[in-house]
Amino acid sequence: MPATTPTGVPVGVAIFAGAAGSSTVQSACWIQTKGLASVLSDGSTFAVGSAVGTPSGTAGAVTVYAAATTKTAVGDVLEAAASAHAIAINLRL
Repeated sequence: MPATTPTGVPVGVAIFAGAAGSSTVQSACWIQTKGLASVLSDGSTFAVGSAVGTPSGTAGAVTVYAAATTKTAVGDVLEAAASAHAIAINLRL
């Protein structure tokens, strides 16, 4: 997910960036959509059970989700964590 203007909705979490395919070169990548997932946190502090969403100010990271915003909820935090670390979430896309 871009850090600035999103180009679409989040569809899952990949363990690495997938290469773009073309009409002559096929590309594949595994994307997780539900369950326990490790995701990068932005500059926020997360409490267990709080909802997280995208976009944040950091490319590829989640932030604290607030209803009635332009963010998309992607899951719930499973462990309290400091900012800019990988955190465990219950992914629900």
